[in-house]
Formats: sequence, structure tokens, C-alpha cells
Amino acid sequence: MWYSGYRLEQKSLKGEKLMGKKRTTKKRTSQKSVNKRRWPIIAGIVAAAVLFAVLLYTTLANHGPIIASLEAEPEIVLPSGSCQIACTASDSDGGELSYAWSATGGNITGTGPEVIWTAPQEVGTYYITVVVNHSNGGSATRSLPINVSSGPADRVYVVYFHRTQRCPTCIHAEELTRDTVETYFADELESDKLTFQVINIDDKQNADIVEHYGAYGSQLFINTIKDGTDHIEEATDLYVLIHNDEAFVTALKSKIEKSLNGET
Repeated sequence: MWYSGYRLEQKSLKGEKLMGKKRTTKKRTSQKSVNKRRWPIIAGIVAAAVLFAVLLYTTLANHGPIIASLEAEPEIVLPSGSCQIACTASDSDGGELSYAWSATGGNITGTGPEVIWTAPQEVGTYYITVVVNHSNGGSATRSLPINVSSGPADRVYVVYFHRTQRCPTCIHAEELTRDTVETYFADELESDKLTFQVINIDDKQNADIVEHYGAYGSQLFINTIKDGTDHIEEATDLYVLIHNDEAFVTALKSKIEKSLNGET
């Protein structure tokens, strides 16, 4: 009997231990489940706090002024001549704006958004810079190049070089150049103020002009002659526009206009 009772007691103790383990396992499982539910809530609270902080900063922070335009009238100035420069700026936060002007040459007179710039005697390109400051902090800067020229060009040559063997792109570039010159500068062509030439660099008869321009392939040059001096520029920035007819024509037209005005 003692032995049987001992066995019963042992089974009872084992049963209690097993029950205890089951209860512990249930508690751990329940705690993990609660933790899983808590993390999305915590993450949501943190995200909401960050979003609130960003919105608060966006609302309260000063974002500084914005310069909409910086323009000169006229854009080309004679040596010792002058032009008016106007800056259009704004600030979404309100408040007062102040303007600080500087130039790489010449003199600036006046204050505020409009000033007068007097050019130096030397021809060349000068840069006018304005810094717009906000009373509560923040600033914006922009520069404007102004060309000082002694006057219009004596004559302008638009010269397109090509080889004997030509590709469709080369031919199209010539056509666009010819159309631009004939459409917008008919009067200048008529008066010989502007000349358009197409030169085959493989033709030995053109050796001198090819050497003068330094041409070696399909290339477009604009030669501005002032006071008997050649100012040759290759229009390399137009090459990337060859598949955009409107952009090519607009850019070339602007270049020729500047050349006729004496900008070199």
C-alpha cells in the first residue's frame, strides 16, 4: 500500500508541475500577443509626432525671399554708359526686404529693388549681383551679365562647314540654319550686314577659310567683325538642340541678334 500510495503521490506532483508549466506557457503566449498589438500603436504615435513636428516647422519657419526676375534696360551698354537694373522679389512670410548690390566693374547708384549701373570704359561682360535679405532672416542671390560694347558689329558671318559625305543630321542642321537666317534676317542679308556661307572642308579651294576658322567637320560658326577684327565663336551649344527645331531656331536667332549688336 505504501508503494501504491507513493506512486499516486508522485503522479499528483507531476500533474501539478505540468499544470504549472501550461499556465506559464499561456501567460507567455498572452504577453507576446499583447506586445505584438502594442508595436503598431507605438509606431503610429511616433509617426504622428514626426509629422506634427514637420508641419509645425513648415508653418513657423522663415523660408527666405524668392527672386522672380533680375533685368536690365537696355541689355547692351556703351562704354561709360548706364542702364537701369530692376529686381523683383517676394517673401511668403511677409516682412521687409532689403537689397545689397555689387558689380564686377563700373558703379552702382541707388538703393532698393531698382538701381542704376554705370559701365566702365573697357568693353566686355560684367556681372551685377543682388542679395535680397529678409528682416526675419533668410536671403536669396542672383547675378545678371551685362555686355559693354563699343557699338554694333561691322559685319556678321554665319558659316556652316561640312564634309563631302554627309549624314541626315548634318543636312538638317544646314537647313535649320538657312531657314533661320533667311526668315528673321532678310534685311541684314540684303544689306550685306549679314552673310551666310556653306563650306565643304574637303574642297581644296576652301583650304584658307577652313584654316581661318579651324574647322574639321560638321560645325557652325558665327564671326562678328568689329573694327576690322574677327571674333569667331563656334555655336557648340546648338548641337544638342538639333532634334528640337524650335529650340534650335530660337537659340540661333538670339546668337545672331547679339552678334549684330556687337556682343562678342
